[in-house]
Amino acid sequence: MGSSFWELRPENWPLVVQKEAASGCGKLLVGLESSQLLQLFREGRPLRRTSSSGAEVCETTAPSWSSIQWKKPLAAVQDPKLSDPSSTAFYSASFTASLQGRVGLYIEESSAGDPYNAEWLQAYLTAFQRMGLQPHLVSTSQEAQAGALYFWRINQMFGGGRLAGSPGVGLAVAQHLAAFQTALWPRPETMQFYQDKIALRDLFTRTGVPAPPSWVVQSLDELEDLLQRGDLKEADFPLVLKHPYAASSRGMRSCKTLPEVRSVVGQWLQEHQVPCLLQRRLAIARDMRVTYVGGDIIQGYWRVKASSEDLSSGSAGGSSLDFQTPLDEIAPFVRSFAMATGIDIGGMDLAFPENGEGPVVFEVSPIFDLNPEPPPEWRQRPYREYKETEDYKQRRAENYALCAQKVIEYALHRRGHLFVDIDNTISDAWKRIQRVGVSATAASELQYFTARLTVERKTDQHKTRFGRTS
Repeated sequence: MGSSFWELRPENWPLVVQKEAASGCGKLLVGLESSQLLQLFREGRPLRRTSSSGAEVCETTAPSWSSIQWKKPLAAVQDPKLSDPSSTAFYSASFTASLQGRVGLYIEESSAGDPYNAEWLQAYLTAFQRMGLQPHLVSTSQEAQAGALYFWRINQMFGGGRLAGSPGVGLAVAQHLAAFQTALWPRPETMQFYQDKIALRDLFTRTGVPAPPSWVVQSLDELEDLLQRGDLKEADFPLVLKHPYAASSRGMRSCKTLPEVRSVVGQWLQEHQVPCLLQRRLAIARDMRVTYVGGDIIQGYWRVKASSEDLSSGSAGGSSLDFQTPLDEIAPFVRSFAMATGIDIGGMDLAFPENGEGPVVFEVSPIFDLNPEPPPEWRQRPYREYKETEDYKQRRAENYALCAQKVIEYALHRRGHLFVDIDNTISDAWKRIQRVGVSATAASELQYFTARLTVERKTDQHKTRFGRTS
């Protein structure tokens, strides 16, 4: 026997709602086959299982559940709080091992041969094995089983890489995954922001995410309009020019002064033939990569530039990694960021500029890689050299497996949420389900934790936690 989770979807909604007037005990058939049910939980706490006699169940004021024969054995929830028409209960369930096959792995053939995708797919297989789960492996949406939860990993090599560096690669992946008639994780809709810095810029503006000021131009005429209107002015320099659809640091270029912006941007547009993202260059000696699942940080490290003049902090440029990071301090900010943006699984790049402000988010991606912490003898050396070692490969594989397990656990937990409504109105209750996890105050919480980190940063006199190490 083992644990799994079940999501109460509209097609499985209860057929019968009974209310015992004399006892005030609400009884609800939840549509789950009790023959495979081990335990029901309410608000994370196990419910007492009783006999199938409704009268006996209602003798107690505590919530409980039982098995009732109604064409087939169904679970009946007895919850006095359901007598309140406005009450909504939060349930999860564990099942016998026969339901453990309700997880699967989608292996998308055109991208599965990419080394990074191959490593992640293996990481999911390792995580499934450690969790005692037998995944259903599929290579097409037609093979997927109804009711199963499938995991996947597809990067810019989708379609053999024909869309890499082009607009819409993430959206193409999301549309491809839409062919599945069952649940997928990570959530495909977050892929619309994958390798699209313009889409992220718009998302950050809508949700109040603190980010460097930036502008997008597709021609010198648009650049001239920005200059004439005063939207781009001398105080905004120096600038970094970025390729909005490229991975890593491809297409990055510096523009230091207003007089040179026309020639620099003109050359960039001619070379890359895509819109140019102009972003204010921040004075930073290092930035931070934070990886999170469900808003909870699973890894974080500083990327320390080889020189403060370097445009990129990527390891290819000779940077080193420092895993001594203030993760506890930034955890509330990361959680509120995930809630505000809806990107609940991601790798985020952020920084604390040397002027004492912060944090500032550069970007986030639902598809990411994980760099393991090196042994002590490598910590002051360029990380790109450590990447060539066998120790790096082994540690990275373990990091991937641990992250994959976190994703699986998080997805199963999310699917295990049963939302039971006493009025049994599917349409109203379904809207309630759709609203779950989206806080109406997410934007204000994000602003609060941004301000709090700024205060903490300014009181960090030696800037040893957030800024340049003195």
